[in-house]
Amino acid sequence: MQSKTSFFNKALFKKNLSRTWIVGVVYFIILLIILPIYYVLNTGNADNYIVQYGYNKEMAFLSQMDALPAAEFGFAVSIVVIVITFWYLFNRRDSYMIHSFPVSRKTLFCTGLLSSLIISITPVVLTAIIMTLLAASSGIYTFAAIWYWVFHTVVSTLICTSIALFAVMCSGQLITAICFYAIFNFLYSMMETSFRLVASRLMFGMAYISLFECSPLSPALYLREKCGVDTSIEYDNYGNISKFTTSYTGVKYLVIYLIVAAVIAILAFLLYKTKKNERVHDFITVSIFKPVFCVGVSFFVSMVLGTMASSTIASFGKYSYDTKYIMAILFALVIGVILFYATNMMIEKTLRVFDMKRGFHCAYYSIAALVIFLCLRFDAFGVESKVPDVKDIEWVGVQSEYTMTFTDPKEIAKIAELHKILIDDKKEIRNLEYFRQNEQATLLTIKYKLKNGKTVSRYYNMMDIESPFSTADYTAAAQPFLDYLNSPEIIKEHILGNIWNDCDVTNVYFEKIIQTENGNYVTYPAELDVTESERLAKNKRVYKALLKDIDNGRVLNTEFGQVAWDDSSALANQFEVTLENKNVEYFSDEQTFDEWEYYVPLYNRTITISLNPKCENTIKALTDEGYLDDVSEIVTRAYYYQ
Repeated sequence: MQSKTSFFNKALFKKNLSRTWIVGVVYFIILLIILPIYYVLNTGNADNYIVQYGYNKEMAFLSQMDALPAAEFGFAVSIVVIVITFWYLFNRRDSYMIHSFPVSRKTLFCTGLLSSLIISITPVVLTAIIMTLLAASSGIYTFAAIWYWVFHTVVSTLICTSIALFAVMCSGQLITAICFYAIFNFLYSMMETSFRLVASRLMFGMAYISLFECSPLSPALYLREKCGVDTSIEYDNYGNISKFTTSYTGVKYLVIYLIVAAVIAILAFLLYKTKKNERVHDFITVSIFKPVFCVGVSFFVSMVLGTMASSTIASFGKYSYDTKYIMAILFALVIGVILFYATNMMIEKTLRVFDMKRGFHCAYYSIAALVIFLCLRFDAFGVESKVPDVKDIEWVGVQSEYTMTFTDPKEIAKIAELHKILIDDKKEIRNLEYFRQNEQATLLTIKYKLKNGKTVSRYYNMMDIESPFSTADYTAAAQPFLDYLNSPEIIKEHILGNIWNDCDVTNVYFEKIIQTENGNYVTYPAELDVTESERLAKNKRVYKALLKDIDNGRVLNTEFGQVAWDDSSALANQFEVTLENKNVEYFSDEQTFDEWEYYVPLYNRTITISLNPKCENTIKALTDEGYLDDVSEIVTRAYYYQ
């Protein structure tokens, strides 16, 4: 007679430990190598570390804790321990035997869960104790970093263990259960990646969007990205550390995941209570999940494969946007039907799946898939036309030939307005691949950084507005953008930088080019034999001449399409100016746009400028100030590279 009151069975607990203890030992050894042993070896070089980089031992220790994995440990160990503990669920004879013992399924489940958590968590706690003692012996008392890592790792282990239990209860096959475990951990991210891949191939302005974005619904990834010990370093102008801060991120997410882990474990227990022994070796043991699996695999896989097939065919010829989209839909529907019946065969273990009931299910699925594709085509969700509200934007960046980042509300509003003009004429731009034949296009990137920390990026292939393939509607959309980016004030503020009108020109670098008798070109930098004050004065006069050429629209202009790629008329002579203001921090448009992780304050900036023969003021100033002896020393790239 089975016991129905106890949650724990001592004999079963010991048996579980006897099978899984080796996993705990291996896990403990790995943790010892990664934490205490690495720490001891790293401490041996502490003196050099301090002298060379400005770190002290505590900073080095905290940096190690920052780089330490946590979620990865929980993800790997959990499935191994759970599979070994509940091994009998994958063998029919063992399943019948273990469930014939006078032990309830409640006891089997709870005892197995407890033994699994002890094996998975004990090595983490022991390692933390050793690390705490080592840190204290070195005079480091920031123990919070160690025990927050423990908390992070334990929560990761708990959520992954509950998902592993759920996966094991959903299948009667070992390999399938492991695959389900991975799928459940990354399901939302895989679904989002599928949509993003389709969007990047078929939707306007989405060509280069990130294919992956971390989500709380993918716990193994989210715990890794959003939770843990986080160190931040700031440097001064001389490369020394000016600020070192430590924070413990993601506490609220860890608490939420604790609750979610308990809920999933309860669901896994309910599945276990109703799981029949004869379901062993079944691909899916939960009936309700069978159609979900069939439809999910059919839809997402066919959507990706159909889109890729359409893009592949389109790469061999010139197809309009609509033609490319129609091909993607047809491929996706055909592949979806094939996958629908293939997954049914795999689940039912028979080829006899072509019945009326499944035929209707397949038809319903195909209609739903078609509707979703049409919604994407006609932008029913407003993805293509999305322009964030100005009040929600922290900054907006525009990247083409140059990178400009706008933080002023008026400038942000102007870029948003110009972006809407592009979207209104999207038909002209998205068929660019069809119209422009073999002409080069320029990638225009518009990136919004929102005040909530998120980013919205859109990408457009732009061709020369004077191209014979350009239309009046396309010119009407592209010209206002070019006019704004090429206005002298915008060029000076965002290419030269925010200190352009209040700075010292600490250096002007110009390369002369001389043609030798054999026809080869030799380059060498211009050198001035003057005092420092005279050199700075000459630099300033050259810089003022450069500003005149910018005002006249002769240099640093943004162009679209073929004309942007054609640099044959530009000078091959390298020209750089270095601007500096020791009292005003230089705002780097490029670093802001790229969202550099490590912030380094700048008070000077060297700007490389591609001159051309139209820069008469700059060329004359270079000649007058001695950087250039004769105009014969300037050569266009067309001649230099011929």
